[in-house]
Amino acid sequence: MSITTPPVDASAVKPAFTSISPARKIRNGLATGLVTLSFLIAMVPLIWVIVTVLIKGLAPVLNANWWLQSLNGLLARQRAAGQYIEEVKLQAAVLQATHRSGHP
Repeated sequence: MSITTPPVDASAVKPAFTSISPARKIRNGLATGLVTLSFLIAMVPLIWVIVTVLIKGLAPVLNANWWLQSLNGLLARQRAAGQYIEEVKLQAAVLQATHRSGHP
């Protein structure tokens, strides 16, 4: 009496789907293409920013003066954006007041 064993690569359960329809293959290819195209389009600005930072920002950072120069008080000398906004509001108010008073 001998016992025969099935081959190791034989599966116990047959696959549920044996073939994929041609329409499904077309839709799958179309979706894959659109996702790939969207990814490539989304990568353009990222690559652009990285290249710009490397071109414009790498040279100053590699310069020894950038590392040795103190930035103490640098921001105090610059005008904040809020000051510009307040000036624009003031100019708009002056223009509106002169327009109401009848001055050209």
